[in-house]
Amino acid sequence: RSDQAINNTAVFGSLIKGDFNMSTEEKELEVTSTEAPKKPARKPRKPVDPAVWEELKAMQESGEVLTVKINAAVNAGVISYVKGVRGFIPASLLSIAYVEDLNEWVDKSIEVKVITVEPEEKRLVLSGKAVEQDKAAEARAAKIDAVNVGDIYDGKVERITSFGAFVNIGGADGLLHISEMSWGRVENPRKVFNVGDKTKVLIKDIKDDKIALSLKFEDQNPWLNAADKYSVGSVVKGKVARMADFGAFVELEPGVDALLHVSQISREHVDKPSDVLKVGQE
Repeated sequence: RSDQAINNTAVFGSLIKGDFNMSTEEKELEVTSTEAPKKPARKPRKPVDPAVWEELKAMQESGEVLTVKINAAVNAGVISYVKGVRGFIPASLLSIAYVEDLNEWVDKSIEVKVITVEPEEKRLVLSGKAVEQDKAAEARAAKIDAVNVGDIYDGKVERITSFGAFVNIGGADGLLHISEMSWGRVENPRKVFNVGDKTKVLIKDIKDDKIALSLKFEDQNPWLNAADKYSVGSVVKGKVARMADFGAFVELEPGVDALLHVSQISREHVDKPSDVLKVGQE
């Protein structure tokens, strides 16, 4: 049908429920337009005064801490405004802790630092993590100043690695090296500790901002009475801990190893300790 065939009026009939005959009632409706309604144009953002961008740059350079309100959660971050400028806080810079749900942060007020200012791109990036890191560093420095070598603290295991465990002693983490976990040998720190375990630790050393911890308390040193327990001529039981070409080291108790020289292993000639002994053998 051509456009010329379209009248300016349209006649609509209505079906009466239960009756398949056309109703005799007719209504005339005027067709005013055949085009789909247009969406209202988005109002352009008001240009930011160049002086405001200069203020933001000054905040970035000085490291000023700002308190902002989180207005909305978007893909990969949240939105806040500083002096009327839209700022973006990436999820990775929102907090030191892992952020699982961005929506939980909406309407909260947090402290942030300005880390990126790009007026040409109208880009402003903020970081709450930077503020938290600064506070953690200050707390750590204060804690290091307060502790002394030889002090004993209640600690909590925060992280475990192949070479030891990091233990929080209240404001600072210290490294409990695998060699300091026991007077005896420790093969795997994860067999001794789990994350969250609580333990008393000894401050062994402090160097710059690093704290070395130990579980080798001097009053528990097995060598303090080793001479009495393992006097010359006494017969004792032990477990083969490790071997060398010249003999085997036998653990009498955790922290006390004795050398069983190859010449003392048997009345018969022994070429190598491994020919007659095995690690772990009692």
